[in-house]
Amino acid sequence: MTSSNTAPGAARSLSRVAPSAPLHLMHKNNHVTIDFETRSPTDIRYGAHRYAQDDQTEVMCLAWIAPGDADVNLWAPAYPHVGLPERGVELLPKLFKAIEGRVPIEAHNASFERAVWEYICVPKMGWPAILPEQWRCSASVAASFALPRSLDGVSQALNVSHKKD
Repeated sequence: MTSSNTAPGAARSLSRVAPSAPLHLMHKNNHVTIDFETRSPTDIRYGAHRYAQDDQTEVMCLAWIAPGDADVNLWAPAYPHVGLPERGVELLPKLFKAIEGRVPIEAHNASFERAVWEYICVPKMGWPAILPEQWRCSASVAASFALPRSLDGVSQALNVSHKKD
């Protein structure tokens, strides 16, 4: 997730991101949509599992939106070497409650988010496991409708106003 621009003088919370769609388009579904940003010395072209299993792969942030949310939630780990505290930790309990309540978890190309969650977040951060049947993949849904699998491609094909950034 690339940080969004904020209008000059606008207040912005460290743990919330301005909505990227009008409020009437906000998350009304019965699932949580997640998106990780990561970095690793392992090339992602070797596959999501190999990438996430590399001990040097780091989660840079997790963005998600849950049923009823009007804003995207953002968690980021602490970076004490540059003076940045953990952000959004107060938002995680609601996410974890949804996971433990077996709410479906959606991601575009969910195999990547699933690998990061299973190989990094659960063992290294103590986050709850997500059951295999909870995962939903919006890229697979797009492909089932003969649309491009890439987020940018499906956005263009559907002519949505908010494109991948």
